[in-house]
Amino acid sequence: MDIKKFVLENESGVRQNKRLYKVLDFVSITLFLLLLMLLLNLGDLFKLIPALEPYVGLSPDLPLLHIRYDTFILLAISLLITFIGLTVYRRYRSRIYKWFGAKPPKDENSFDIMERLHPELKDRLRTAYDNLDDNTVIAADLKQQVSKDIEGISKMELRDKKKVRSGAIAIAVVGILLLGIFFTGFASPIEPASEITKRIPRISMDRPDVDPDNNTTVNDSSSSVPVGTPPISEDPGIDIDVTLPPGSGFGPGEQLNESENKSFEPSKYYPPESLSSTHFYDTLPEGYADLIKDYFEKLAETS
Repeated sequence: MDIKKFVLENESGVRQNKRLYKVLDFVSITLFLLLLMLLLNLGDLFKLIPALEPYVGLSPDLPLLHIRYDTFILLAISLLITFIGLTVYRRYRSRIYKWFGAKPPKDENSFDIMERLHPELKDRLRTAYDNLDDNTVIAADLKQQVSKDIEGISKMELRDKKKVRSGAIAIAVVGILLLGIFFTGFASPIEPASEITKRIPRISMDRPDVDPDNNTTVNDSSSSVPVGTPPISEDPGIDIDVTLPPGSGFGPGEQLNESENKSFEPSKYYPPESLSSTHFYDTLPEGYADLIKDYFEKLAETS
């Protein structure tokens, strides 16, 4: 068999195998990180980011699968972490092993692997390849003997079957667990966002302030709608004037005139499911329900 052709084919096979190992490592680590993030429900942390909050817990319309929008973001984060981690490991592998007092694995080439698998070729294959242009009797005899020894050896022997098998099994196991989560719509009960807001209240999202005494929404910059404790007398037998003074109110005609001078700015896209508010306060101040109802009726008549 031609020694040069044999060596070149082996070098090509080694490069292909290294790419295969990298792909298996990348996919298995990425899927494992994604599974870990889903079990810890780290997508719940996106509630702390205003731009991502509307998508938390929602999912696109995919047949048979319940993959939430935050899962796609977690997948992107997993890909980024895996890429950075493997890049750093491969670049500083020697230093990392040295820090832990271990010896890094040797980066074998085709000669090293073939001579390890076939001890009879040790040093002989490399020497024969280096002396291909040497026509001396000794070199010719060595090349002839090595050519016979490499007959029937396949470049597939260069592949580390144990490494490929372990990587494939890891991907299969983690993939089955992820598919089970996506098919069943399983969601972890862990709520890291709530825990963070409890420990660090400043991180919590801005919500309407609630009066703890009346459970009503309080907003200093709101209109003249009474909230909280109304400044109206409760003495029985006294007529209360709830008519509005001239010029108060804001009719629809005035709103239309003012809106004509404003340019239309389309709102950002949000999933239809997120348009409903998750915070609704329908508790009115106790004892003033009829008064507030009458107030809004008068307001509607004068508008």
